[in-house]
Amino acid sequence: YWCDDRRHKNRILARLLEDPAINQAIVFTATKSMTETLCGDLRELGLDARFLHGDLRQSRRDRVLRQA
Repeated sequence: YWCDDRRHKNRILARLLEDPAINQAIVFTATKSMTETLCGDLRELGLDARFLHGDLRQSRRDRVLRQA
């Protein structure tokens, strides 16, 4: 997909994730900060999103995985 900018890219991603055939998905980003930013952007678009990265405490990572 050709994307004009990050906002456009996130809208395309959201459209793909809204497919009823997709129950869960993992989206990889290049940086830890981008992981958090993308999660917030997807939430603003109405999707139930969570993030994981290496700077989170193990207890927080475990909690995120249990919520999935």
